[in-house]
Amino acid sequence: MEDEGFADDDFIEEVAWDYVGLHGSASIWVLQERARLVDAAGDSLSADTWRAIAEAAERILSADFGLRATRKRQSQPNAKYPKTAEDQ
Repeated sequence: MEDEGFADDDFIEEVAWDYVGLHGSASIWVLQERARLVDAAGDSLSADTWRAIAEAAERILSADFGLRATRKRQSQPNAKYPKTAEDQ
């Protein structure tokens, strides 16, 4: 996102990881709320940055969920789980 005129990707990822560590799955709501608040205050550049951080947090959480599901499938090989793309 560096080319869009606000915080660089490394900063966005770092802040997203911090919020996920602090708030877990609620971090997406917290970050989106921050974006709404600063947008309502007229700071669209900061709002865009908070939205980008929220999107990064969502990616982090979805990747973590996928990893936990894979580990669960591996620990219970005889259980019946829906097939994923990696199973095919």
